[in-house]
Amino acid sequence: MTGPSATERVLAVAAFDPDVLQGLVARDLITAQATGESLAVGVPASPGRGAGAAYFELDAALAGLDRGEAVVFVVPSTSPADEPVIRHAAAVVTAGGGTASHAAIVARGWGVPAVCGVDRLSFEAGSARFGAATVRSGDALVVDGSTGVILRAPEGDVAVGRVAAGEMVGGAVQTPARTPAPTTPQLPGEMTELLTWADEITAGRVAVFANAESPADVAVAMRLGATGVGLCRSEHWFLGEHRPLLAQLLPGGSDSEHPALLDRFEQVNRLATEALLDALDGAPATVRLLDASPAEFGIAGGVRGERGVRAARLRSDLYRAQLRALTGVAADRAARGEPAGLRVLVPMVGGPDDLEFVSGLLDELRPAAEGVALLVGAMIEVPRAALTAAQIARRSAFLTIGTNDLTALAWGVDRNAPPVPGEIDPFASLDVDGVGRLIGLAIADARAVVPDLDVSACGEVAGDPSSIGPLIELGVTTLSVSPHRVAGARLAAAQALLRLDTSGSAPPLGAG
Repeated sequence: MTGPSATERVLAVAAFDPDVLQGLVARDLITAQATGESLAVGVPASPGRGAGAAYFELDAALAGLDRGEAVVFVVPSTSPADEPVIRHAAAVVTAGGGTASHAAIVARGWGVPAVCGVDRLSFEAGSARFGAATVRSGDALVVDGSTGVILRAPEGDVAVGRVAAGEMVGGAVQTPARTPAPTTPQLPGEMTELLTWADEITAGRVAVFANAESPADVAVAMRLGATGVGLCRSEHWFLGEHRPLLAQLLPGGSDSEHPALLDRFEQVNRLATEALLDALDGAPATVRLLDASPAEFGIAGGVRGERGVRAARLRSDLYRAQLRALTGVAADRAARGEPAGLRVLVPMVGGPDDLEFVSGLLDELRPAAEGVALLVGAMIEVPRAALTAAQIARRSAFLTIGTNDLTALAWGVDRNAPPVPGEIDPFASLDVDGVGRLIGLAIADARAVVPDLDVSACGEVAGDPSSIGPLIELGVTTLSVSPHRVAGARLAAAQALLRLDTSGSAPPLGAG
């Protein structure tokens, strides 16, 4: 008995909805039936349904998790300090923000249902008010991150865990089973086969990587078919116990023990890089150099522009320490005959001088890391970088389009602000007419001087099925997406290439 023909495989790939596939990837769920009071509707920021006890403060939420409770984290907004809760929460609700807010991005990355931009949500000691309704600490809520609906669970109806997209019927959360959500998602066998057929279409043309910082993130991404890490946000290594360390070292922070702090900073970078590469088992990784705003780490008076390479110009010793750690790891692996597959990404690049600055720091390290030459790429997330991409490309081994910040700066909006009623949300899907034109111009100008240049896209629209086609048509050859969005991106990329092939458009350049 023979398997499906090539034509049948193509038709199957073309017919399946990536959003349905994404729903299958959502965390396995567990919840009691809930048909309770509707409290509010906000911005659906991360799909799936979750239910649990409401907590309004970080310490209370952490204590609830320690007791084994399912926690719905309800707060005005989130910051990096909240990520240990977000990662393990049943759901997240924020009064502010939209689809590109910190809460939305982190929740989607870890497959946690989230609703942001909830109007008329206010807070008092130990309680929150959704309009006229009061919710107290420990009350059970049901959160639908696909529709933005927030319900109060009926009294006596215990609601816990997460619910996969598509499981809510007629306003009720259905209860399959009370089993813990898996640490890595499982796809049905037929979906695994479908994605194998999708990969036949994208092979050598478009690659799907993941945004990941930890072995746990890598495990999810690789299970869903990622072929590497396209964006490792190194500032995420300094959450939790390491947050005070980075807060002291950033511009405006206290650095009274500067030499000792720098040594610790370098060691954290080295250990985290080694753990990431170990988890990847030979697959490539792109580590973005530090891009931490002072405000996110509790430093008052931080200037808006003090991020990425611009902040490093004020504190170049931070990038020196990071680059020492990265080159040291690469050198150790080379000495053992192990492939490192390590690339360095420079954030918030404004022009070629920023790359020359980082290259100069690497030159200082070459005598101590003989034979190690890390590839350095530029992140295109500042409109000026898009307009000077040809100059940047001459000094860059690859380019990465950072769609979140590029969108925010092109539109002049705050990523953490909720969308204005009646306006499109430019963070939810690619703004083809505005941001898309900037991306297209950048890629065309860059490839005019470096024809085979690898160009990746990261940010939320890179994992949005409706945006993947336009990005590929503009010339993007690598997508780097949140771990739980890898499978959907593989399918959407294949469908985009099928459409391009059918229309007679020139196929994208090889992904290398």
